[in-house]
Amino acid sequence: MPLDIFFEVCTFHYLSSKDSLPIFYVNSKITSKLKPLDLIQLSRVSKQFRNIFMSKSSRYVWIEARKNVHGMPDPPDCLPEPKYASVVFERNCFVSAQSKAVQIQPKLVAAIALEKERKVWAERGVRIGLRRQEVRTLYQLYIEDIEDDEVLLPDSVEFTYLPEVTALVSRDDGLIEVTQERFMDVVAEAMTTFNISERAKLANMLREQAPRFTDYDSSDEDDGTISRTPMEIACDLEVLNRATSILKCYRCSLSSPTSYFPFTKITRHNLKFHPDSPYKAISREKAVTGTASAVLKVLGLPSSTRYSDISRKIVCLCGKPDFQQPAEFSELILHITRENSWYIQALRSP
Repeated sequence: MPLDIFFEVCTFHYLSSKDSLPIFYVNSKITSKLKPLDLIQLSRVSKQFRNIFMSKSSRYVWIEARKNVHGMPDPPDCLPEPKYASVVFERNCFVSAQSKAVQIQPKLVAAIALEKERKVWAERGVRIGLRRQEVRTLYQLYIEDIEDDEVLLPDSVEFTYLPEVTALVSRDDGLIEVTQERFMDVVAEAMTTFNISERAKLANMLREQAPRFTDYDSSDEDDGTISRTPMEIACDLEVLNRATSILKCYRCSLSSPTSYFPFTKITRHNLKFHPDSPYKAISREKAVTGTASAVLKVLGLPSSTRYSDISRKIVCLCGKPDFQQPAEFSELILHITRENSWYIQALRSP
C-alpha cells in the first residue's frame, strides 16, 4: 500500500500548542485490511511508526491483522503479537539476528499445533452438542409411548450420555444428523443398559440404608426371629418391588406426601417435575421403611410383599378423611410415620 494514501486517511493531533511532533492515530479502516507482515513492514518505516505499532494500545490492530490470515491460531502466552508475527512470517533468527533462519522455534510449532487441535475439538464439541439435542427431541417422543411402570426412564440429558448414545452422536465426529432410524437402532440397547445399572444402584442403596427388621415370611425356613436386611432376604433385584422399598425425592417439598414413591414411579416423577435436571436426589428414610415393615407385621404379611400387591388396598382407622378410602401405600405410610412422630413428641412434652 502506498504510504501517501496511508498518511492521507490517518489523522494527526497535537497534545498542546507546545508539542513539536504530532500524535498519530491509526485509521482502523485501513489496518483492518492489512496482514501481520504488512504491520511489521510499516513499523519499520520510521521511529514514529514503530512507537505507534509497538505500543500496547495498538494490540487490537495486530489481532485484527492476524484474523485476516485464514487458519492462523492465537499466539502462545510467551509471545506478544508483533514477535509472533515476525516468527511466523519472517526468517530472522532471534539469537544471531541473521536473516537466514529457516526453521520456526520447536516450542512455537508445538503451540500452533496444540491450538489447531484445540479448535478442531471445540468445533467437534459444538457438532456433538447439536447431535445430543436431536437425540433429546427424539427421546421425548419415544418415552411418550412407554406405559410399563417396570421400566426405569432416564431424563433426557442423562439419556444422551449413555454409552450407546454417546457412540451414536460421536460417530464421524458428529457430522451426521441423528435421524429417527439411527435413533431406533440404539435406543433399546441403551435403555437395557440403563435399567440394569440403575436397578443395581437402587438395590445397593436399599441394602446400605435399610434398617434391621424381623422377617415375618412364614415360607422361610427360619422361625421368623432372625434379624436381617432386605438384601439378605432377597439377593436379587426383586427387593426393589417390595412394599418396604419406598424412595424419597429430595427435590420436592419435605412436607409433601407426593415426594415418596416406589422405585417404579420415582423416575417418572423426575421426568415430569424435574425434566431438566441431570441428577437425581433419591434416598430412603429409615423411619418410613420401619413404619412400612411394622404395617406389614400387623397385617400378617411377609416382608417380601410386593408394593403393587398392597397399594390402594388398605385404609387407616385414625379417622382422617384422606385415608378412609384405600390410598397409595407410600402416602399411607408417610401419614402413619408422621402420626407416630407426633404421638411420641406429645408423650415427651411436659
